Amino acid sequence: MVIPADDLALVALAEHYHDFRDFVYISCPPPQITNLVVNKISTLEVAQRCGLPIPNSKVISNSAQLFELLSSFPFPWVLKPAAKEVRVEEQKNYLLATAEEVTAKFPSESDLLLPCSFRSIARAPALELRC
Repeated sequence: MVIPADDLALVALAEHYHDFRDFVYISCPPPQITNLVVNKISTLEVAQRCGLPIPNSKVISNSAQLFELLSSFPFPWVLKPAAKEVRVEEQKNYLLATAEEVTAKFPSESDLLLPCSFRSIARAPALELRC
């Protein structure tokens, strides 16, 4: 039996599920289910179809897109990968409380390592943007 202990192990098992399933019991759902769980955009889409309230979301892939949002969305913001992937250097999550923090963390326009999820966590109606 193989039991994934974290998200990265879960993603790795999902990627190789069909290679392992004939040799060992894999204690996780098949890839089509696992991929819904580790992909935040897919998870939100399923929740919305089930009638659950979800924050608005958007996928961003370049830090310049953050600067376009400065006047539109209240702080604080959370920025994190939109989906888990098996990577040695996974992009970190960021909590950004001010425009100055955005500028300090992303001083120049650059592509992000992974598409990211952007979300305002202010008390105003939540807006979640995924990159």
